Amino acid sequence: MYREAYDLIIEILNDAQLNEYVQKVTNKKLAIIDSGAQLTTPSAAISFEGGAISRGENAMQNVDYTITFSLPFWSANSFRNCHDFLDNVIAAFFAHEQRTHSLRRNYITKISPSITEEDTEKKLWTVSLRVTVSIYL
Repeated sequence: MYREAYDLIIEILNDAQLNEYVQKVTNKKLAIIDSGAQLTTPSAAISFEGGAISRGENAMQNVDYTITFSLPFWSANSFRNCHDFLDNVIAAFFAHEQRTHSLRRNYITKISPSITEEDTEKKLWTVSLRVTVSIYL
């Protein structure tokens, strides 16, 4: 169950259109950081937030992840650029689903975004998405 949710997140982050967009707005390729303490920008760090398993709900379970994008936006419009980034990334997340069986699918049910300016000297912005994935067991 957890692996399927993680695989869906990785599939979305490897999406060609999403990566073309990131390359267009940052002039760099997106690095996916799912282990270790490497920092490069632009990057997407994945954190597992949880997901309870219950016998009472044995058909579908929710799993939460936080994906934190570190973005090298340096212009006066950086906050606006982060909003544009959110619009594009959220659309990519909702467009993906995984087919596990003929009638079953895993998909994103909810996204809660946030934007913060992490380092004022470097103008490194952080866009985070708390993502809920519905997984069929």
